[in-house]
Amino acid sequence: MRLGGVAGKVADKFAQEGKVILVVRHPLHCIDLCSNDLARTKCISRVIDEATKVKTCVRVDLIDSIRTNAIRDGDLEWITMAVSMVDTCM
Repeated sequence: MRLGGVAGKVADKFAQEGKVILVVRHPLHCIDLCSNDLARTKCISRVIDEATKVKTCVRVDLIDSIRTNAIRDGDLEWITMAVSMVDTCM
């Protein structure tokens, strides 16, 4: 069977050696497409908006400045800042 793309070429090369490689779509990408569609619904978009407000408060307002000052002063070695998984996944 001839498949396109790099994965198909690799599968073909292994097939010549008598080995079978199954080329499938990335399942997390398919799940991400569903979450993108859900993010556009009224219910979920409201939740995302509220979560964004909380993240902004924690990250931008005074709370995150405490973290950055503690790192600068050497009182805190390192700690991650607030991030929004929604921004990257939806």
